Amino acid sequence: MYRVVITHLKNKIILAYLNDDLAVELQLYSDQVYPVGTIFMGHVARIQKNIDATFVDIAPGKTGFLPGTSHKNGSLILVQLVKEGTSQKAPKLTDSLSVSGRYAVVYQKNGPVKASSKMNTDTKNTLINAVKDQLKDIENAVVLRTNAGMADPADIACEILCLQETLQHIMKTKDHRPKSVLYSPGTEWEKALMGFYTDKLDEIVTDDPSIYAAVEKIFPEKVREKEKITIRLYADPLLKLSKLYSLEKHLSDATNKRVWLKCGGFLMIEQTEALVSIDVNTGKTAKIRDKEDTFLAVNLEAAEEIARQLRLRNLSGIIMIDFINMHDAGNDSALLAALKGALKADPVKTEVHGFTSLGLVEMTRMKGRKTLYEQAGTVSDDEALSGDEGTI
Repeated sequence: MYRVVITHLKNKIILAYLNDDLAVELQLYSDQVYPVGTIFMGHVARIQKNIDATFVDIAPGKTGFLPGTSHKNGSLILVQLVKEGTSQKAPKLTDSLSVSGRYAVVYQKNGPVKASSKMNTDTKNTLINAVKDQLKDIENAVVLRTNAGMADPADIACEILCLQETLQHIMKTKDHRPKSVLYSPGTEWEKALMGFYTDKLDEIVTDDPSIYAAVEKIFPEKVREKEKITIRLYADPLLKLSKLYSLEKHLSDATNKRVWLKCGGFLMIEQTEALVSIDVNTGKTAKIRDKEDTFLAVNLEAAEEIARQLRLRNLSGIIMIDFINMHDAGNDSALLAALKGALKADPVKTEVHGFTSLGLVEMTRMKGRKTLYEQAGTVSDDEALSGDEGTI
């Protein structure tokens, strides 16, 4: 059973996507005053041509980074938050505005209706034509999210029109609300939940009535019946929801550098500023028939686990994998095919580039939210103190 569990863990909200007892995805969220997707009427504070950057004041004490230098110093401009800031980097902004729903992203600019690259070509073309038939005339650029592949074109069109009206309202009111928030997309966990593939989602469970109410709005009764999803409000004073589904253990395992494989081998996952390195080791693996067969078996299991760990830990950027060296070129090809196949379930765009001259497998994964390690580190820090473009 595919289940999403949403509850409080320490002073955060944890969203856990579980396949029976196996953690597929873990995300930690704090109460963000300005979540990713917020649209501001900002004030251009300074322009730095040497780094092709414009810095925009978006709220008291909060300045964001906008690529490019086409705006004038001191002017008021519409900007949208696209990436959280860190202790070293300012929040990243864009002046290309968009609003998102469960099925679509609608942009302020003009353009065609496109679909997520995760859809196959036939599904994509059929869906785009069906949505166009429903909409008749629409000038805004639209990207259909992967979830749209399972939805009724009429429902998708209805959502697109609502999102279009939201953008129109923003543009009508912008001149009357200088230096203010013009649009907030809702909490980060709600946005994440809207992006889940419902073909692999059977149940959503929480122990918080306010979270339960928000989930009901995201998945109204009509949608739940059609997509066969149940939502449940858990209430057992003797056993916390986080304990029932071992969320703290899942979190601990997912922030450990060593990951054991069923065969007895293990992975060592190291993250640096430049890249993520993953080393595959035979460990306690029992010999199968000969070394080549043993190495292939370990590598194939490692490929499946690496795909899961990348999504689970939200690792991104350049990823270098040191599989166990094999002598048969056919085995190398089988390994790359297995890795690519395992990565297909990942909603975040990934690309396997193949073996380097040093025998390492190089791949990339699109950057989004902070890594789970960073999120989990924030939990510890807060506890001490307080006592794809997301995926489409």
